[in-house]
Amino acid sequence: MKSPWKTKGIVLTAPLSEEIDDVIKLIDEYLAPRGFNMIVMQVRYRYQFKRHPEVWGYDPLSLEDVKKLLDAKAAPIDLIRVNDTYSINVVNCGFDTYVASTMAKVKRKKLIGGKNAYTTGVVAALFKAMVNRASIEVDGERFNDGKFLLFSVANGQFYGGSFRCAPLSLNDDGLLEICMVKCISIFTFLRLIKDYTYGRHLDKPKFSKIVKYTRAKRVVLEGDDKFCVTVDGELLKSSRVELEVVPSAIKFAAPEPFIISAQKNALESESAAIKI
Repeated sequence: MKSPWKTKGIVLTAPLSEEIDDVIKLIDEYLAPRGFNMIVMQVRYRYQFKRHPEVWGYDPLSLEDVKKLLDAKAAPIDLIRVNDTYSINVVNCGFDTYVASTMAKVKRKKLIGGKNAYTTGVVAALFKAMVNRASIEVDGERFNDGKFLLFSVANGQFYGGSFRCAPLSLNDDGLLEICMVKCISIFTFLRLIKDYTYGRHLDKPKFSKIVKYTRAKRVVLEGDDKFCVTVDGELLKSSRVELEVVPSAIKFAAPEPFIISAQKNALESESAAIKI
């Protein structure tokens, strides 16, 4: 069985003492919600070494500054079991998986690959992935008519860097957030994509007949031999995909303000959401 833990990290230069609060805000509001679980901070000589003050760099960090940056509380969070692997964030299929698949195919090609690979994937999906086919079963009940545009099973709230597919999600509640966008026209898709990106698809009436949202503990997807899902950005090809929540599977450390902020955002979204 594959390891349930995947590392998503970033390298940062140590902040000036006056920037500490800004860096904590960056961690709380941007990095943590997007699945970053490791930060390498380059301090070099910008630390107040007690025994060798002569090597202090410009505006060195104090021990109190470092403790403030590392002030994190370890708490258990859920995982999503996906066949014989695991997801810590989001499993999705349909339009966005077609984009990811196309990007993987063209990334080394001239003109359409490289930095243009994402645009190429989106354009291709607009013409070839507006109708996707698979049978979806949620906690033993049929969830769709065999067709859909987008489908996500979420533990976190965001995927793809900025798409807030599951604004009600809490990663420690023992439940999966299920969101399906039904098949729509390209025009309607382009008109609604901004609200979907910002997680407003649960509180805008114009989504009420398009989006189906619920919570569950187990999901089964069945497609053809080419069926594919994206597991935290990685493509997984299988005609049958079984997903199940694994409560309190691992411990995740995050600053206390982020934990409070994430819970508050989810509760605020739920109070404004359409009935699920």
